[in-house]
Amino acid sequence: MSLPPDYHLHTRHCGHASGSVDEMIRMAIQKGFLEIGFAEHFPYPDGFEIDVPDCVVPSDLWPQYLFDVHDAQKKFGDQIQIRLGAEIDYLPGYESDTASRLSRQDYDVVFGSVHILDGIVIDYDLDYLNKRIDALGGIAGLWQKYWDNLESLIQAGLCDVIAHLDLPKKLGIGFPDTADWERIADLLDQIHARNLTIEINTGGIDRAVRREVYPTEKILRMAFEKGIDVLIGSDSHHPDQIGRYFNETLARLVEMGWRYVTVFQNRKKSYQSIEKYL
Repeated sequence: MSLPPDYHLHTRHCGHASGSVDEMIRMAIQKGFLEIGFAEHFPYPDGFEIDVPDCVVPSDLWPQYLFDVHDAQKKFGDQIQIRLGAEIDYLPGYESDTASRLSRQDYDVVFGSVHILDGIVIDYDLDYLNKRIDALGGIAGLWQKYWDNLESLIQAGLCDVIAHLDLPKKLGIGFPDTADWERIADLLDQIHARNLTIEINTGGIDRAVRREVYPTEKILRMAFEKGIDVLIGSDSHHPDQIGRYFNETLARLVEMGWRYVTVFQNRKKSYQSIEKYL
């Protein structure tokens, strides 16, 4: 039995993952996927710098990533559908730059993320973050800035999918104890109004302190009640991680009431029944 498309795959191009495009595809075929997508970390704008290395694909390597995916589409197209995507970082003040660079290539799906607040990478390492968290206003300030940036991402019109919506919980920083549920509900309303999709990111089961998907179940239940579309992404950084925890996640989605997942082509979405995968 096949699994729903996994559009959130990274490769060695980004500097913190392993496995080539072809290696990822061969593993996906072995695992029974009929469709996958690559969402490699989009290069930062010229002149933008942070103090953590190897977070995104360097600008000079992005053409190689595009070539590798297009080449793989030709080589493996009779076995699996391969979508070309990108994962952008929301960077205040660089919205036009990001939009311009995205427009140079036809993508199937674009994920939007907030990894950086005021130049600080919030999901990198707990010691690193603890040394800098006062500059963000402490735990409460971090979450406030995160939700503010997420709202700006939602309104920017840059992406199709909101990735790992409650990402700061990865390092166990004040969630859900200090969660602003009214703010989260408002953000979900905005996501619905913009017809965006939420990613259920199974990478959190392995990487987050709480060992659960992003976003947390309460947010998912709120999203269902608001009629928000979802897809499942593994956020794989190694071939073995492709499709991780998809079966369990599908079962939870059905339990919560979902009957469809979103699929993308040319940044247009359609729907597949979850039932075909159970």
